Amino acid sequence: MKILLFILLLLTSSIAWSQTQEELQTITRQLENIYITDQQPRIQLDSVVEKFGYKSDEVKKHWDLIRTHDSLNTLAVSAILDKYGWLSAEQTSTDANLTLFLVIQHAELAVQLKYKPMMYEAVKQGKAKGSHYALLLDRTNMHQDKLQVYGSQANMAGDSKTYLFPIADEPNVNKRRQEIGLPPLEEYAKLFDISYTLPSVDTLKGKLVIAGFVIDRNQQILPGVNIYINEQLAGTSNEDGYYRFTTPLTNKFDTIVYKKEGYQVSVLPVERDGKEVIYVINMLNKTE
Repeated sequence: MKILLFILLLLTSSIAWSQTQEELQTITRQLENIYITDQQPRIQLDSVVEKFGYKSDEVKKHWDLIRTHDSLNTLAVSAILDKYGWLSAEQTSTDANLTLFLVIQHAELAVQLKYKPMMYEAVKQGKAKGSHYALLLDRTNMHQDKLQVYGSQANMAGDSKTYLFPIADEPNVNKRRQEIGLPPLEEYAKLFDISYTLPSVDTLKGKLVIAGFVIDRNQQILPGVNIYINEQLAGTSNEDGYYRFTTPLTNKFDTIVYKKEGYQVSVLPVERDGKEVIYVINMLNKTE
């Protein structure tokens, strides 16, 4: 009787293992197809911009296509993660495993925050890359108005130059990047045509960072816009329409005022609670 039970147990285990392998193969194929729909439109975007221009209807339509794919991919990947957890490259394939990260990285903030703890555990188990988790952490921090940790996120407006989103404890950012296998920030910044120099002093500690771009109705950058807090000049947009300055966290204010000759004054209400960064792309209208 014991021998019969043992044989039945082996057969049952074998069948379950076979079903699991079959499921994993199906999931792998699904994720590899999703990888194509995630990456292909993004790869094609540069040629569309080059052919029709950054502000063209063709580019807007292409972004609509990307967002549609992202929404559908998010639904599919969320279903996989909810049922199977974060699957490793050994369980699936390199591209399939990468797809889990890419789709969550391109999803809405609520989805990113839902799966960020799962990915953190996957990194500890060797099922996900620490460098990928760093990118997700930086992106969720940025979208929550927090300083980024690894310096992976950058912003631009229209045809302006690109600027790194503010970084916490910036003098030590390369140490953190090295720990998870990322290159020095000086090297990484070149991907965005940014000339970067590592600061020796943390100028953001205990400060609220206010940064962003100023543009006009046609999305043209506006240099020379004066920006006021509590009726005091705090900063001015540069030749790229970009501005960045700091104020003590204890400084109380509820509006930011933008002024430029020939343009209507813009008074922007702000919410400060829990924010480390106030990032705004603000538009000014010409005076009549």
